[in-house]
Amino acid sequence: MGQKITIEVEELDKLRKEILSLKSQISLPQTTTTKDLTRRERVVFEYISKYPGTIKERVIDSLVKDGEGSRVTILNTIKDLEKYGMIIIRKDKPNSQIHKLYVNNENVLIAVSQQLDNFKKNFFSLLDETQKKIRKKYPSRTALIDKFPTIEKTGRVGEVTPILHEALIIYQQMIGTFIFHAILKLPRENKDNETFNRLNTIFFSNMIEIQKKISKVFFSIAGTYAVDEELITWRDYFWHVAKTSSNSPLPLLTGTTIKTFKNYGLEKELEPVLDSLNKIKF
Repeated sequence: MGQKITIEVEELDKLRKEILSLKSQISLPQTTTTKDLTRRERVVFEYISKYPGTIKERVIDSLVKDGEGSRVTILNTIKDLEKYGMIIIRKDKPNSQIHKLYVNNENVLIAVSQQLDNFKKNFFSLLDETQKKIRKKYPSRTALIDKFPTIEKTGRVGEVTPILHEALIIYQQMIGTFIFHAILKLPRENKDNETFNRLNTIFFSNMIEIQKKISKVFFSIAGTYAVDEELITWRDYFWHVAKTSSNSPLPLLTGTTIKTFKNYGLEKELEPVLDSLNKIKF
């Protein structure tokens, strides 16, 4: 057995007091939440958005009934949304106990979230229609080889890749637009780190969804034509960007984008994408 160590009660009490004293002198940095809206926050926010001017009790009663949480958790969620500046709580009258809830449409988190959702919806629709048009034009690998015999040797779907290049350029333009505003505009107008952190998290969560969608569509097209190599290589993409944007080192939307999608009869699907892209600002 090991040697026993005896500590006097007075000594132990002295050590405890010293630890408490040191603990009180330590200033821990305040943590900030950098997550996107939780599911409960989104549910509460969407309810208020659907019923502007609704009162707290109505929100709580309705969502508790739907099994979205307890009265306490729903109430705390309302307080959090108010803290984030995403909703506004107004008294019905100066001395009234009735508090009405409204979405704060001037809040940057709401504005950017809605802008990205709008872009994402239109861009996903464009990708889906692009996939349908490509398959309709070339229903099989054989049909593509009949039109472009060199594919049999190269294993590449050269005829299909330009429109996919343009889809990537649209996506990169969205990223560039957001970064431009986030770096040059937001810090000057809003020095709230909590807002800045949550804004970036909203952006990155949307970016992940978009990238997954692009990958899914691209791999699906590659499978249709049994492409042995990558459907798009970085070298091909760089060459395409250099050719279509000769005056700029960065991929930018040009007339080639519109022309490429128009060749597939997708100008109507492209228009709302470009419109939602131009509206990304804060």
